[in-house]
Amino acid sequence: MENEPVPQVCVASYNTRRGTELTVRSALRRAGMPFRLVVGDGASSDGSIPMLEGFADRGLLELMRSSTARKHPEWLDHWYQTCSARYLVFSDSDVYYRRQGWLVDLVATSQETGAAIVAGRIQPDWSERPKYADGTERRLPGARPEPCLMLIDMDQVRGVVNTSFAWHQEPIPDRPGKKLIIDVAGLFMRSVEHAGFRTVEMPADFQKKYRHWGGLTWKKASTGNIDVRLRLRQFVKVGLVSLLLLRERALDRLPHGGGV
Repeated sequence: MENEPVPQVCVASYNTRRGTELTVRSALRRAGMPFRLVVGDGASSDGSIPMLEGFADRGLLELMRSSTARKHPEWLDHWYQTCSARYLVFSDSDVYYRRQGWLVDLVATSQETGAAIVAGRIQPDWSERPKYADGTERRLPGARPEPCLMLIDMDQVRGVVNTSFAWHQEPIPDRPGKKLIIDVAGLFMRSVEHAGFRTVEMPADFQKKYRHWGGLTWKKASTGNIDVRLRLRQFVKVGLVSLLLLRERALDRLPHGGGV
């Protein structure tokens, strides 16, 4: 994709050193096109910062550091408000890019469909399914793009949509006691669509190009007060991440400049 605008890919990091390093290495190696990589770290204490500084010293990423822990939506809001590139891409710090061309495909889909938002997955809106809301305390999730991997065409929405990516909840009209939970990026997507722009989900085959581990920071495998099966799954995830990271390091042919 010669002469295309260079996307800005942003990753928020907090105490996920192995997962973040795997994300950085695999994203750079398999994007299929040049991009600007920005990693924001919220005062990690697990060795993430020296690791990221090493990549920054090689010219492979730009490191932004916060002196205190910073919530994920706060990073997203900051990057959205300050991005000067045409394409802004968000990636979680626990995404492993398995196949070539993940970024090329996102950009191409936006261009082919005219979509302002292209997401690896879009979660459905459950608010119109009463069987999932039979109790007054039941909270229903609203539709949202999964921000673990999503692209925004800034040329379309810049200066038009200024909604935060933060978590949000609101009452459901005509259904007393029922609440709609709109998770990270959901309210933003709704604002984009209300402004007349399009949101699309990537084709099913695209899911083979990346894996979102999920929960690497949500619950630690060593935590004693969680279900044994969940703890075992966490240990397996951490083990797989470590093995894949060893392989990525062995394949380290990453350039020492800004391109990929």
